[in-house]
Amino acid sequence: MKILFLTGCINQIGGIERVALDVIKILKSAKHEVSIISYSKASGDGFPELSNHDVVYLNKKPISIRYSFLKAGKLRKTVNELNPDFIVYVDSFLYLFFRPFIPKKYKQIVWEHFNYTTTFGTRSRTWARKYAAATADACVLLTEADAAMWRENCRCNAEIKVIPNPVREDVLAASRERADSLLKRKKQILFVGRLARQKQVPELVEIWSLVEKNHPQWELVIVGDGDERPLVEERIRKHDLQRVRLIGKTTDVFLYYRESQILVLSSAFEGLPLVLIEGLFFDLPEVSFDCPCGPEEIIEDGKNGFIIKDFDKIRFAEKLSELMGNDKMREEFSVCSKELSKKYLPENILPQWEKLFEKIK
Repeated sequence: MKILFLTGCINQIGGIERVALDVIKILKSAKHEVSIISYSKASGDGFPELSNHDVVYLNKKPISIRYSFLKAGKLRKTVNELNPDFIVYVDSFLYLFFRPFIPKKYKQIVWEHFNYTTTFGTRSRTWARKYAAATADACVLLTEADAAMWRENCRCNAEIKVIPNPVREDVLAASRERADSLLKRKKQILFVGRLARQKQVPELVEIWSLVEKNHPQWELVIVGDGDERPLVEERIRKHDLQRVRLIGKTTDVFLYYRESQILVLSSAFEGLPLVLIEGLFFDLPEVSFDCPCGPEEIIEDGKNGFIIKDFDKIRFAEKLSELMGNDKMREEFSVCSKELSKKYLPENILPQWEKLFEKIK
């Protein structure tokens, strides 16, 4: 099959672009013919593997999507030259702006990476999702919870299909290098992510303030950086916390996965939290708020971790403390996480995409 991915800025170092390239690689490994059109091009080298792909850039520099009509002719010409069986828009926002310029004969798939309620303050994202649901051949979403919101809020003429993101190759390789079983690792709670409002790291520090004094052998390690770092540091000082380490950005995040015994997520919202998927591959028990969307589909409450409803910080602290104090529970949760990780292996994601292509062709 010939599959065209239409992206915003494929050589920009970001999560969506990373996942898109991972799926493209999986499809190419199965001998599908894959091409890429990128609306713009970021400065810098981007992802090394892009040199192995034939990318057509509509603009040679970053440019606002509202000027998309200026490249309508080039877009239409390139699509017709490539003549794909399927076009995959790597964001419903792109579909809103580009679909009118592309001949209707091509099968259209919209691949959404944010949950339905995440609009970043613009109504256009909601309109884009409604438009995609009504007019595309299929919409690929990351979680069943998100699919339910689409069905509730949109007129869904499109096939609504849930396909989770695959684990990255580097995560898979790094997880296979570890040697220590869970209980032989440091008594370390791990957070990985941006220090941004979405991630609610100051709230995580407050949760830790309810836990730290009762578990003197344990430490909270925060890997990542961002605008809220000063607020995080202020909360640490406010509660006089002694065992919180702020690592900042690192080139070896896998070191901390291998060293830790528990992974935590405190986000207000997600699309599909890749950090929880990565945690499964390092056999980590996990504790997360039940934010929209994703945690409840990665964590089986009481089996490989705990899901905390209603952003209840006291409940979060109680369940985290319970897990920290129970070696047997952590070991049992670790075994379950390892089993659940298989769902996200590339060889289990590929057939889901191929089944969708067969259904709508």
